[in-house]
Amino acid sequence: MTNEELLLQVNPVFLTAKGCIGLMAGSGIEDAQRLMPYIDMSALNGGKKSDTPPEIIKAYSLNVEVRFNYTNLIAFNSGCDVIVDLPCGYAPRALAAARAGKQYYGFDLPAVINEMAPAIEKVATEEEKKFIHFEAVDATNYNSLRKALDGVTGKICIVMDGLVGFFTDPELDTLTANIHRLLSEFGGIWTTPDPYINKIITTVFTTILGSGGADIIKTMNEGSAKTAGTSSDKNAMSTGNPDDAVKYLKQRGFDVDRVNYADKLPMMLSLGGNTEAMNRLRTAYRDIPQLVMTANRSAAVKPEKTGSGKFAVDMSVTGNELKCALSGRLDTMTAPELLQKFNDTDKDSVSAITVDLANTEYISSAGLRVMLIMCKSLKDQSAFRVINYNDEVKEILNVTGFSDIFGIE
Repeated sequence: MTNEELLLQVNPVFLTAKGCIGLMAGSGIEDAQRLMPYIDMSALNGGKKSDTPPEIIKAYSLNVEVRFNYTNLIAFNSGCDVIVDLPCGYAPRALAAARAGKQYYGFDLPAVINEMAPAIEKVATEEEKKFIHFEAVDATNYNSLRKALDGVTGKICIVMDGLVGFFTDPELDTLTANIHRLLSEFGGIWTTPDPYINKIITTVFTTILGSGGADIIKTMNEGSAKTAGTSSDKNAMSTGNPDDAVKYLKQRGFDVDRVNYADKLPMMLSLGGNTEAMNRLRTAYRDIPQLVMTANRSAAVKPEKTGSGKFAVDMSVTGNELKCALSGRLDTMTAPELLQKFNDTDKDSVSAITVDLANTEYISSAGLRVMLIMCKSLKDQSAFRVINYNDEVKEILNVTGFSDIFGIE
């Protein structure tokens, strides 16, 4: 199994970053078009040519284009000199930020960084390169985020588009604690449109397809979940009601504003100069704000217990049982190591698997996905057992529903 295939199994959501670049290029965004020759799109649609109708592709492209421009308006007018793009699937933002004189930090999964960073390097000017930085991080690991910002001074603007919904509730709690901690140190803002995603998609598709646009949104959401390998509607910020997200964020120690730049949106290239459609879009967007958060420093936000120990795997086969002892954090960065170790182990005689979590400090959804792969490798999945977990890991297993899938002892 190649490294990319390994990363795809652990974090299939990274394919959405490639799709995003393709849609931006299709909409006419020049920076995205310049990147396309350096992005491998073969994994999308299983390597097959898309049979999606042109009008629907146009709606997809407009959806991405309007979110890209809207978030740029907020970020570039935030008063912050440092843009932290988490995740950085909207990679052309790096070039736009550099031209605006902003330091740009693109944070994402290793699979995304390994492809986006070299592509940007190919097209950026020498002057632009001075402003652009890419780092592979795990957003649920504060030390990972903080290390990636070493040397940064001044206020930061954390941009997050399309990520929030893919976290479990425990991961979301960890993420918000980490962001609160960063904003308390550096100052600045965190902005995301994610709680309004359903309304944004409805507005965009109706602009392109009329009343029939709403009918295909369900299909679009199902397709996105299939591409990403996970659903995006499973936490306190993605209930479909933005008021729930605001309430949650205030509980997590943030002051929350709803910012609207509808009237400042530039003509969308996807609309091909159709001013009537653009006016409809601007009018509809007056009811779609974007959330902008600052850290309330007087709020007591307790750091999540996610551990910082070095990850290690001890795997062996005795008789028909595979024994796997994990230590440290099993997260986005370390889950591929566990999967590689599992793939490399001779499992011909294995009919039972026991995972010992006595020294495991934290498990993310990427780690749970690998454990599920291990479980499904057995003919009798009831022979997969998880033992010796601590209270924090037990809560993660319970909240995510994996305690009902695995044999928990």
